[in-house]
Amino acid sequence: MIKKAIMFKNLPAGIIFRQYKDVNNLFYKIPEPQASLNCDSCGEVKVRNARNIISDMLVHFCPTEVVFPVYDGATVDTAFPEYLQGEDARRFMSGGVCDMCLAPAREWAEPDRYGNVQVYGERHSNGDLLGFLCPDCVRKWERLL
Repeated sequence: MIKKAIMFKNLPAGIIFRQYKDVNNLFYKIPEPQASLNCDSCGEVKVRNARNIISDMLVHFCPTEVVFPVYDGATVDTAFPEYLQGEDARRFMSGGVCDMCLAPAREWAEPDRYGNVQVYGERHSNGDLLGFLCPDCVRKWERLL
């Protein structure tokens, strides 16, 4: 996870990011912004230049707004099924979360009769496991990328 703050205008298209102090929403900088009305904050033409991943709505970010990149869409592959067993499955069910929406695993992961869990793992293009996603976020992410 990238933790460095960056101005929105310096953020490349295709990056998933968060706003400062807003952990409940994730945004995706779209490659082809859409013009709208004038922005009250920056005075420029309000361009819908990002998509809210949770609500799936286009939104405007001022060029000088500070954001925090979360996932680099160019280097993170789509989610792949992972099968957690034994102690790994128990730890995941007790304290795991979806890395995008932060929903607790116990709300969306369903253990089988042995306590094992099939989840979606997000992997870096070099094969490293980065974290896990709930089924809703997998569908939203795959639609974006």
